[in-house]
Amino acid sequence: MISVRRAPGAAGPTRRPCSATSRTVALLERLVAPLCGSCCGAARLRVLYPGFSKQLLDGAAVMELRMRTRMFAVLVAGAALSDAAGGGSDCSSPSVTNVQGTYIGSYTGTIQPGVVYQGVLQLTQNGNAVTGTLTTNAGRSASVSGSVSAGRITATFTYTDSCKGTASSTADIGSGGSTLVGNYTTTDCLGQYSGGYSLTKQ
Repeated sequence: MISVRRAPGAAGPTRRPCSATSRTVALLERLVAPLCGSCCGAARLRVLYPGFSKQLLDGAAVMELRMRTRMFAVLVAGAALSDAAGGGSDCSSPSVTNVQGTYIGSYTGTIQPGVVYQGVLQLTQNGNAVTGTLTTNAGRSASVSGSVSAGRITATFTYTDSCKGTASSTADIGSGGSTLVGNYTTTDCLGQYSGGYSLTKQ
């Protein structure tokens, strides 16, 4: 067996004592961990203290780091309480155009080219959902159900008159909800046909 002797006076391996600063850093890392998501190790501390490194921190830096940790925790807690109270918010959501009211205008159909009919569309709105009724001078009547999105109404008409049937419709909303210009496709007792319409809010 070969043994190795250390020369007299030679320094052996030394263990670096755990300083108060390193203990503080370890504690702060544990405090920040749940606040920084997927960040880990020193990266957590850099979120709060951009100048942080694994080098020795002086007393002033440690105090600042502690203060930033507390402030960050308070901000996160405050944001969570605000979302819980207000149900959260989506700043990117556009406002929905108001189309509630009575629209009157004309419409045509390929079933009788060249003939112009008059119609009255009454809408009730709840958020982006719309419901209502349609009546025309041709004796047609229908219930309406649809939605508003991106400046347009997409709706289904279910006819309640003797000819029955349904129609799908898409209309562009103009002048902040003052006009509806669109087209429709109907299937009823007369067959399948399409047409267009232009309505003005009263």
